[in-house]
Amino acid sequence: MVSKESLFVGFPDPSIEKDFIAISPLDYYLSLINQESGFFPSNEIYCSSPVTSANYGLLISNGTLDKALKPKVFKLNARLNERIVSGIDPYLLGKDSAFTLPHTFPQITGWGEYDYLLFWLMYFSRLSEDSASRFSSQIRQDRSIDIKMFNDYSQDRRLRWNEYLKLIPHYQSAVNQDEKPENRITAMVAFPGHNKSLGCSVELLAASSIGIPIYEVGLNTLSDQYTTDMTLPGYGWEVLYKYHQIRPEIPLFESNSNSLLVLDFLDTTQIEFQP
Repeated sequence: MVSKESLFVGFPDPSIEKDFIAISPLDYYLSLINQESGFFPSNEIYCSSPVTSANYGLLISNGTLDKALKPKVFKLNARLNERIVSGIDPYLLGKDSAFTLPHTFPQITGWGEYDYLLFWLMYFSRLSEDSASRFSSQIRQDRSIDIKMFNDYSQDRRLRWNEYLKLIPHYQSAVNQDEKPENRITAMVAFPGHNKSLGCSVELLAASSIGIPIYEVGLNTLSDQYTTDMTLPGYGWEVLYKYHQIRPEIPLFESNSNSLLVLDFLDTTQIEFQP
């Protein structure tokens, strides 16, 4: 469901329903499929964006984010990501694009990183009910996947990354057995900090594996708005510049030369999580 004012995709919050019982990622996804009015928007752009693992997460925590700071980092990164969307909106695949930002998704009781990732993988590929059910079942039955590792922040991130990668073969199998839907997302945009996020990295790999076009956001050094210190109050660009989360010399793609934010095709052969 898309808000005309913001052009952001909004999701129903199951926890506000009476007698709510924790819903699984599969059941939540199927509830969207089965909406009579149709849920999935056309020309949808999925923004693969860090929620807490990068940008303000790095600035505030210096690499180790205390649990108590996560709500603050969540809000700051959300504001930054929405600002980025407003910056690329005018020239990204047409003015009628609908943008999906992960932080706009409801926080569902009992869900961890594994659950959210499972939902997004089904969502942006628009798996059919049978394929989504098969995908979810295969992962649960695969004894080589340690699901607890996804949410265990005490573990080395490289070890956790290995568990994330185990989802990809099951995902490709589910998609290959599915008819290609007409309303799959139009494109995925890799937001600044994507290579510091386990979730973003595997989303980009999954999207690339099924042929979804992937772009990357960059700063245009030719823009009148660009400065070498990048201290633009309130917008968070200094965070991006400080941690070199975007390439300063990124080529222009479908934008005018004075735009601060530009897009380029992401070299999907270079997608790699960087601890």
